[in-house]
Amino acid sequence: MALEALRKGAQDYLIKGQIDSVLLVRAMHYAIKRKQAEAALAESEKRLRTITDSVKDAIIIMDGSGLATFWNPAAEATFGYAATEVIGRKLQEFLVPERFRAIHRAAFGRFQATGEGGAVNKTLELAASRKDGTEISAELSLSAIKVGDK
Repeated sequence: MALEALRKGAQDYLIKGQIDSVLLVRAMHYAIKRKQAEAALAESEKRLRTITDSVKDAIIIMDGSGLATFWNPAAEATFGYAATEVIGRKLQEFLVPERFRAIHRAAFGRFQATGEGGAVNKTLELAASRKDGTEISAELSLSAIKVGDK
């Protein structure tokens, strides 16, 4: 029964007939701490979302394989794509102008292999493609971070 409860998401359990005040206080303490941590995380996520939704600069995040994982409203306005159109797609497929894609693929491959690249921790002005096919000059400020083992 207890294992089934844990499989279904329970964080702790008390066994009927084996409950004493120490166990009950511990379980209540852990439950309160979990709820407080969940509330703090939700507040932090809400604050970050408010910031990223209100800034005028496009914020785009991609993972280590080049897939878009975040696309804020300013990115939508700048490039003409809704977040739902780009999340999970390779950025080079639609943001990098065709004539630069081979160079981008090579540079990104080097970055994936070494963790280093000519654009990392720099601000550069580059050509970018909009959804309507027009090219714009975009200022790119690129940072690479490691999250976990990725």
